[in-house]
Amino acid sequence: MTCITVVSDGSRCCMACDSQASNNGAIGVLADSKIIRHGPVLVACEGSFAITQLVRYETIPECSRTLDDMDLADWAANAFVPAIRKHLKERDLLRRVNDSLEFPGMTLIARGPEWLLIDSAGSIVRFLNEWWAIGSGAAEARGAMFAASVAEGATADEIADLGVAAAIALDDGCCAPIRHEWTE
Repeated sequence: MTCITVVSDGSRCCMACDSQASNNGAIGVLADSKIIRHGPVLVACEGSFAITQLVRYETIPECSRTLDDMDLADWAANAFVPAIRKHLKERDLLRRVNDSLEFPGMTLIARGPEWLLIDSAGSIVRFLNEWWAIGSGAAEARGAMFAASVAEGATADEIADLGVAAAIALDDGCCAPIRHEWTE
């Protein structure tokens, strides 16, 4: 199970994650972070590590380093999502839901101050708030992040880490240590 949080401070984003891994009933702690740096973009997925492993080990088109060259949503829609869908389909890792094939979980991506959610249908969602959480314990994480975001002086990494800490404390699908990464 996984909890991923993202917070924008207006100039860059911080993503945080827990470290629990489970496989066929066995639970352990991952040695690697669930957050993958793909060029200037941070990528993290809940539900299945298939997408993050594809980003780590496959040829996925890289996003431009400068925000002026390509909008993050354009890159996600025209390069990232189609490449991920192709690789998942080739490996028979898409989930059948009713009459459609869906990704095995939701994904957060961030570049600079901007972050987006890619849902299990492959749709790209841009939220209006500065933070979000997905995965196991996400509701608890969002509650903690809201409380921290209205407090005076809380930094983006503190808010992101507090969200994951709440998920670890209140959901048995998450465990320490908490890891976080900043966008460039």
